[in-house]
Amino acid sequence: KGDIFHALSCDKEQTYDCVIDCVGTIHPKYLQSLNVDATKEAIILSQNLSIKHFVYISANSGFPSYLRSKEKAERMVKEKASSYLIVKPGLLFGPKRPMSLLLMVFFKMILLLPIHPSVIDEIYPLDVRKVAEVIIAHLEKSYGEKTILSLNDLKGTILAIQK
Repeated sequence: KGDIFHALSCDKEQTYDCVIDCVGTIHPKYLQSLNVDATKEAIILSQNLSIKHFVYISANSGFPSYLRSKEKAERMVKEKASSYLIVKPGLLFGPKRPMSLLLMVFFKMILLLPIHPSVIDEIYPLDVRKVAEVIIAHLEKSYGEKTILSLNDLKGTILAIQK
C-alpha cells in the first residue's frame, strides 16, 4: 500500500520483484498528474527499493493530449528503468468495468463490417484478463529485458493462447 503521488510512502519493509504501473486517465484535467507524475513516482519507488523490473501500461491510441501524456511517461520509463516492459494495448475491457464492455461490443460490431475506419484497428478491444496473462508470461520468459509490446504483439499472442 502507498500513495501514488508519494513513492516513498510505500511499505519499505516488503520486498518486491516488479512494479506494474497501470494508473491512467483520459480526463484532460488529470493527464499530467495521473499519466505522468504518478509514473515518475513509481519509477522513484522502483529505484529506491531496488526493484528490478518495471511494467508500464501505456496506450496505442486515443486523444492527442492523452497519447502525448502516455508517450511522455514511456520516455521516462525508457530513460530511468533498468529493465522494463511497456505494453501498448487498444481498448481494455473487463467485467469490473461495465462501460468498457459496452464499448467493446460496439467496436467488435464495427470490426465485423467489411469496411470500417482504420482508427478502429488502433482501438482494437482486448480483454484485460488476457492482457494480464500475456504480461505474466512475458515476465516469466523475458525478465530483465527492455521490451515494448505493441497492440499487434498483444493480439497475436492472445490469439495464439486461445488456439
